[in-house]
Amino acid sequence: MNHHEFFEFLKKWRDYKKYPPAIAWPREIIWGGAFWTNIKKLYDNTAVNNFEYETSFFYAEGNIVGTDPYKGERTSVKAGHNLNIKFIPKSGGYYDKQTLLDDKVIKLESVKAEKIPKEFKLGFLFNAHSHPVHYLGDPENPIKTYGFFSDTDINSLLYGENMVAGLVTDEFWLAAKTDRAIKQIGEVGSEMLQNVSNQAYAGDKYLEDVIRSQMQNWGLVFYRAKFGQVLKRVI
Repeated sequence: MNHHEFFEFLKKWRDYKKYPPAIAWPREIIWGGAFWTNIKKLYDNTAVNNFEYETSFFYAEGNIVGTDPYKGERTSVKAGHNLNIKFIPKSGGYYDKQTLLDDKVIKLESVKAEKIPKEFKLGFLFNAHSHPVHYLGDPENPIKTYGFFSDTDINSLLYGENMVAGLVTDEFWLAAKTDRAIKQIGEVGSEMLQNVSNQAYAGDKYLEDVIRSQMQNWGLVFYRAKFGQVLKRVI
């Protein structure tokens, strides 16, 4: 499934106000270059100062748009974004149609008054945030590692209305909800996520096996990809 098909998939289920069954989620997702540019910015910004950053993706009348990186704290990031359309009257019965993302014009068109639709296809798709690097072992020759989704990350996904959530480390992870998703992970779930992070710290040879065994009953689907590569389903 390419990224446009995937975003249409998200929009369709969002409009249904339901979550897809596990079998409906694709095995692979092929992202476009613009998407990876946004994701890589999160990684680059976090690499500079070890703060978490966030970006959000929206659909705007057939186009997919992403926000600029938003800086959070060292251990968390929260952001609010807005997407809307304004019409500025001009002479001769024309209007400037402005598509604004976070109050910045990202698209400008000139349209006739009679061509202005009554409704617009605008909406939120998902966001992604970054985790900073951790250094383990010998201070002279430390090992670079990254934590997995935190319990706060996963509980926010489960409790909220969002269908997917992205995580940027030195690669990209995507967590997605199915119609069998649990309501919250609880204390045992927190320990499971910590086990996954511990495996990542130790070296990820068996990381995907740990994710499958630990989270097979959560009703979540996980994907993984190196930057610029095909996102492949883990569970």
